[in-house]
Amino acid sequence: MFMLLSSGIGGMISNKLYSLKKHAIIFVAPIFLALLFSCYLFCTTIFMDLFIDKHIVLRCLLTFLVISFPGVILGMPFPSGISISSNQIPNASNWMWGINGIASVLGSILAIILSTLYGMNIAIWAAAAVYLMAGIIGCTIINVFK
Repeated sequence: MFMLLSSGIGGMISNKLYSLKKHAIIFVAPIFLALLFSCYLFCTTIFMDLFIDKHIVLRCLLTFLVISFPGVILGMPFPSGISISSNQIPNASNWMWGINGIASVLGSILAIILSTLYGMNIAIWAAAAVYLMAGIIGCTIINVFK
């Protein structure tokens, strides 16, 4: 629930950002997410050791913040990509929604399979790699639309 809500907020924020070009959001956000997920892997045990004996309200607040921060960033590239490509290619938004739906379903299934077979750390590393590739591909696509 927190991730869905925060990614919606990220989509709203991306439409309001006038100081950054929408082109920058498409490749900066995925690369930032890859780095953030990598940091999360190293910091998770530290946070768990620090907060395991704290009050449940504090732990829930920390969980909300840890989940919401990447959620906001996850919500930014898609609306920016739709607005950029819709100006260049007719019916691009229809294709983007379809690709997004397929990627969401396949990504969820793959995350479950990876985490079940190899553990959560491998699934998170795989997500970081995918977002890093998405940032590189986004950078390449941006050059096409300039």
